[in-house]
Amino acid sequence: MERFFTGLLFLAFFSTGCGGDARSYSVEGDISLDGTMVGDGNDAVVRFESVGEGGGASADAFIKEGKYQVKLLPGKYKVAIRWNKKTGKKTVSKIAGPGAESEEIKEAIPKEFNSESKLSAEVNSEKLRHDFTLKSQ
Repeated sequence: MERFFTGLLFLAFFSTGCGGDARSYSVEGDISLDGTMVGDGNDAVVRFESVGEGGGASADAFIKEGKYQVKLLPGKYKVAIRWNKKTGKKTVSKIAGPGAESEEIKEAIPKEFNSESKLSAEVNSEKLRHDFTLKSQ
């Protein structure tokens, strides 16, 4: 019986640590569009989508007053930014009920930074801050 436990302990010792580095990092940064900080609370999101080898799972983070923070595994990511910004105009909404008014919302970020994004980021122990200064023209 003692040999069994010794063998089990030996197997457990050598089977751990064989995987890759699964350490996640806290990544943060600032995001602005034409000099204005993006996001008023829960209306803006930055998405990190894993690409290539070594990337972890994709992750999203809310952007508030231009700042975001997200946990990511080391690797390369495609970055997409969305901001459903209120226009200040009222519109009739079928969703809110017949004849009900709601505030109009439009995507404020140009498509080259969201649906057709070319933005990227590489995350490792030395690259934990990624700022995005966007220009609409």
